[in-house]
Amino acid sequence: MIGRTISHYRILDKLGGGGMGVVYKAEDTDLGRFVALKFLSEEIASDAQALERLRREACATAALNHPNICTIYEMNSSDDQFFIAMEYLEGMTLRRRITPEPLDIESLLWFGIEIASGVAAAHLKGVVHRDINPANIFLTTSGQVKILDFGLAKVCTGRTPSGNTATLVSREIDPEFLTGPGVALGTLPYMSPEQLRGRCVDHRTDIFSMGAVLYEMATGRRPFLGETSMELSSSILRDAPKPMTELRPEVPPGLQRIVDRCLSKQPTERYASAQELRDAVELLRRQTSSGSRRAMQDVVGEASIAVLPFTNMSADPENEFFADGLTQEIVNALTQFEELRVAARRSTIAFKGKHVDLHVVGEQLNVKNVLEGSVHRSANRIRIYAQLINVSDGYHLWSERYDREFRDVFEVQDDISRAIANRLKVDLFSLIGGSKTVLAASDSFFRRIVADNSINHFFAGADLAHLLAHYKMFISALLGGPEPYVGQDIGAAHAHLCPQLNDSHFDAFLKHFRGALEEAGVKDDKAERVIRVLEGKRNVVLNRERAITLNDHCARGRLNGDFSQPSAEV
Repeated sequence: MIGRTISHYRILDKLGGGGMGVVYKAEDTDLGRFVALKFLSEEIASDAQALERLRREACATAALNHPNICTIYEMNSSDDQFFIAMEYLEGMTLRRRITPEPLDIESLLWFGIEIASGVAAAHLKGVVHRDINPANIFLTTSGQVKILDFGLAKVCTGRTPSGNTATLVSREIDPEFLTGPGVALGTLPYMSPEQLRGRCVDHRTDIFSMGAVLYEMATGRRPFLGETSMELSSSILRDAPKPMTELRPEVPPGLQRIVDRCLSKQPTERYASAQELRDAVELLRRQTSSGSRRAMQDVVGEASIAVLPFTNMSADPENEFFADGLTQEIVNALTQFEELRVAARRSTIAFKGKHVDLHVVGEQLNVKNVLEGSVHRSANRIRIYAQLINVSDGYHLWSERYDREFRDVFEVQDDISRAIANRLKVDLFSLIGGSKTVLAASDSFFRRIVADNSINHFFAGADLAHLLAHYKMFISALLGGPEPYVGQDIGAAHAHLCPQLNDSHFDAFLKHFRGALEEAGVKDDKAERVIRVLEGKRNVVLNRERAITLNDHCARGRLNGDFSQPSAEV
């Protein structure tokens, strides 16, 4: 092909190729400019469906005029060779840019804004890309993002995300060539669950794919992994991605929240539009801009911690594995707190067995707090000592010694993580105002459920004083309240009062608790977060999952109707 003239284009060089076609650099001899010509590859040049997709790409993209979308000049044919003439770009694909290492946060956010801007423009015209991935995102030498390859684009009729009616092409596309239910097209690691299942998709499938791209730009790896296509598909459908902050501690919590929302399995839980996603990323970029004090608080906030490897104080060196396992379990427990940024285990292992200046640890791991401790195991007894230290001044924020039976080790892990969360005020209990607010919300909640005729029959004959005391304890436990509620089995604590509790009752409880939070003065954003977290505990509350057993005092309280607070001794 090189050296040939097709129509008024002189082929100069081969730029690359993909599953659908081959792209060449060419000179437009009429206008004296460089262009990119995309031809179908020889293997599928005779495929009518492939030709139709090429035409669809031209039709879909030609209707779009946006600086973040590669411009289409024309679609033509010469000697039975169909091609698209498009804007010639110099630079590299995002795939090549992130292959060596993840992007810096500033570049990542800027690229994310431009990608979302281009996708939003396509959606406003009723075009769903369906194949957003790093290979289809081009970074020009001037630093601009261009979205490529609308070969799998779906032209949507009806209302766009903005509410406008989309009209794209003037002639019908043969339904024989259109993908529909049961057909999965796209690049597998970036496909949404609904796309993977071959279901009809809308603009929210692109939002899922953008979330996968943001994740990969931040961490250098894809959110869903698998050695085979079947394993990868299963991961997309069922697994939650490893938190980015575990792979890269300096990732802002705000970016983690954005990506989590994009990668929701249910389309209704994602951003409603690409424009809304773009606005969220833009807000985060402003917050984390160079020289911003707020950015530093976000990236290296008070609620950031590294868990150093616990020291094995036992005579038996085999207990070294136990100490390492305890450290990892505490890290895992701490990562469950959304507002707490936890350094990845692999970044702290370098400090194992070393006496280092904690200020140096803080600087190297980009955290403000360090948890260190020791473990001594003898037969069936363990002694665990843990201390939380502020690395900037070396002051102890919290310390505790635990002397327990070995079988209680999981409760100790939970105790430690909860104590740290309470101290750093990253649990929901502290977020909404602590004991005073929770008690006020509990009172309001209790009044609401007792007055609700659809569920108050549930409590007929119950001692209302005991019932109120129970709900105060129960709600505090759900929200991660301080001792003495740590480690309680919130499902079992509820079961004795509500043996027939089901989803409809739980929905009513959520509604009333949302109203109770509002009455207690909790701001909408915090209240919504609380409700989302409580929704995630539905199975535990309904006793569908086994939780940690209550201590003996609480167990006795369930039997004799005494719902007073358990002792602090576990």
